Amino acid sequence: MADSRLDDITHTVICQYRPRAGLVDDFMGLVREHRSVLVELELVTSAPEIVYIGNDQDGAGPLIVSIFQWAEAEGSRRAAQHPRVGAIWERMETLVEDRAMGPGMAFPHFSSKETL
Repeated sequence: MADSRLDDITHTVICQYRPRAGLVDDFMGLVREHRSVLVELELVTSAPEIVYIGNDQDGAGPLIVSIFQWAEAEGSRRAAQHPRVGAIWERMETLVEDRAMGPGMAFPHFSSKETL
């Protein structure tokens, strides 16, 4: 039987952001800046970051999902220690809100996927 884990997604993070209504464009500007800084600091792989923009399942507000890969297991820790990244994260926090569907920002990490 073939292995159904087709892609190496080691150190993949699926970021979930819940920006306040009317702030999606502002938040997306920060997502773009964030990517640029992470690339410049060589904290992420060259694989493109994929961003989805939609709404929470309950309709309470916008939802942005961003998927990218850290260059190494310690990527998120290293990013958290860098002042440029920290400054972007602080600005992001001012634009999001916690909702019934989840926190304003969440960052689950993944290491494998299965194709069914």
